[in-house]
Amino acid sequence: LTLPGGLIEFTLIGVVLAPALSGLMAARLLSPIWGVPFLPLLTRWYLGDALGIAVMTPLALSLLRRELMPLLAPAALARTLAVVGAHLLVATAVFAQSRVPLLFLPFPPLLLVVAVLGFPGAGLVILPTAAMAFAVTVAGHGPLMLIPDISPETRLAFLQLYLAVLCATAYSVGVKVTERRRLNQTLLDQHVRLARSERLYRLLANNASDIISRVRLDGQRLYVSPSVTEVLGWSVEEMVGADLRKHVHPDD
Repeated sequence: LTLPGGLIEFTLIGVVLAPALSGLMAARLLSPIWGVPFLPLLTRWYLGDALGIAVMTPLALSLLRRELMPLLAPAALARTLAVVGAHLLVATAVFAQSRVPLLFLPFPPLLLVVAVLGFPGAGLVILPTAAMAFAVTVAGHGPLMLIPDISPETRLAFLQLYLAVLCATAYSVGVKVTERRRLNQTLLDQHVRLARSERLYRLLANNASDIISRVRLDGQRLYVSPSVTEVLGWSVEEMVGADLRKHVHPDD
């Protein structure tokens, strides 16, 4: 899930295909029993199932992989609480009133959470946001009450669509942020290994009894080991930067 290919696969299988199959089976079985038309029952089942998977799976994976532990460590706890609290505060303020349609306002703090905490942070805030939004809407409050002349089921369907967009935004950006961090960490690890290898190379070359040289294709010396002084009598400064042919006998 924390890589683009994994997110696409999760969306197609976990959010689209699996809920559709379970919804088809449930609607076919329960429609005659409950006396509910097939298509409305399928729609309700699919939306609820798909949204539940989209909300819970990233958080569950973050818990299983222990990716949330660094965010809750003492050194990072204040930062985590600040950005998560900012998002939840804005989302709660938006759903606490039914006068102004401000459903766009939770998106900037959500992106802040993802930018600071990465993919695990997205899973950390989506669940409480969804729970709060559903509780407020079912109680008959919140900005979705501004939509006139619709049934409670339709209102909840609009809420599910809104939360689906919230999830898609958080997870897609979270994947990019996490991928960039992994790339930066990989480059840093490579730099550390390269520096370690270079130190080892210099240690061996500087203390070798044989003469070790690095020479460009045009014959210019880039490096000469200190043993050149003991073996040939020239100093390193005389050798480095000079043309290779300068210190070779003309007959050779």
